Amino acid sequence: MAQAFPGEKGGAEGGDRTTLDSRLNWWAGRTTSRLSPSRYRIPGGAASNRVVISARKTTAIPRNPRQSGEGAKSLIPLRDPSIPSRKILHVDMDAFYASVEQRDDASLVGRAMAVSDPRGWGIVATASYEARAQGVKSGMPVGRAKLICPDLRMIKPRLELYQSISAEMGEILSSYTDLVEPVMLDEAYLDVTIAAVGSSATAIAHDIRHRIKADLGLIASAGVSNSKFLAKLASDRSKPNGLLVVPPSRAADFIAELPVDLFHGVGPATAAKLLGLGVRKCTELRDLSLETLVETFGKNGRYLHDMARAIDHRRVQVPAEKRSHGVEISFRSQLTSLEEVRRAFVPVADRVWAKCAEGGVLFARTAIKIRYADFRYFTKSRRLGRAGDSAEALRRAVDDLVDDLPALEDRVRLIGVSVASLLPAGSPPSPPTGEQLDLIQ
Repeated sequence: MAQAFPGEKGGAEGGDRTTLDSRLNWWAGRTTSRLSPSRYRIPGGAASNRVVISARKTTAIPRNPRQSGEGAKSLIPLRDPSIPSRKILHVDMDAFYASVEQRDDASLVGRAMAVSDPRGWGIVATASYEARAQGVKSGMPVGRAKLICPDLRMIKPRLELYQSISAEMGEILSSYTDLVEPVMLDEAYLDVTIAAVGSSATAIAHDIRHRIKADLGLIASAGVSNSKFLAKLASDRSKPNGLLVVPPSRAADFIAELPVDLFHGVGPATAAKLLGLGVRKCTELRDLSLETLVETFGKNGRYLHDMARAIDHRRVQVPAEKRSHGVEISFRSQLTSLEEVRRAFVPVADRVWAKCAEGGVLFARTAIKIRYADFRYFTKSRRLGRAGDSAEALRRAVDDLVDDLPALEDRVRLIGVSVASLLPAGSPPSPPTGEQLDLIQ
């Protein structure tokens, strides 16, 4: 039953849902090292078949007695047995915009605050959990939010910063698998079926959450299952700051009592139609025949029929277009001198060139990035006089950018190198422009 799977739905992050566009091109072409065999022991063992992991507790849920022959009613089949079992993760940053602002401004920690919509529509983009506890929700008009929460503090959005942090999140996720599907700036699906060989999907999810906390100073929740549908539901139910694992054998029980309007793709209009059919939760949806659903909802009827049975064969879709390559690394022992930073950039540049060589591309723009211990960052980029065609060319370009760095203002915890304006190998040189961009946050 649903109560056996603790955790409340995190809810839509309204304003965090930036349209997938060219600002997410950093997701394409990320190929870095895989996770080493897991150092995490998953509790429960043979005595249980589901583990709930969060920052607060770890709970093993006993087996369903119906699966042990103690009950007469069998569970609904969950998937086509001809389809190999997959291992899918859904990773979602908790209250993304608001959490970034609380991270960077200690006076906001523990306060009811919200970030306004970047488009200037006068609505709440994201609210802190303190504000949500008082009824403030994403998409709510700011005036109404302040009426129900008089102490609410509104913060102007810093979209460029959110995009940069989102790119760093993408680097972390892509270090485990090439099969990463960004949904918005703050969430993504991963297929770790191959990456989990010698480890486990749960260990990978645990490691990702740890790295996001350590490298970005932010909290992410995650869901683990064998489909995008279940992984998304699991991450929503694990919020805030949790990790929920739903094995295929428990999927039917997990979704049985959930309201259907929590299902991906079920909006207000569809939910209203279902309510007219007497359907509020998943078990009631299962009682409707496929014919009735198709007659009422058209082609979406098949989708609803399958979701009620936890059947979802959708693949993790990787963006096809590759417009940039990049690598970022963080340091346990933070760098304190410019010379240390210069030396550290060399292997990072070589890893970026390896991606270019693998893809058969040259690069016409180079950028470097450093992030300080207090999470401020500095970036510098430059368009080259001619397309770079070797590791040595990239090292020189990076070294030139390091020469232009100002004196370090703090210890350096992260550095990154990226290349863009990619060209097929053999392309003519690009004209020099001397263009250079600096950004400090």
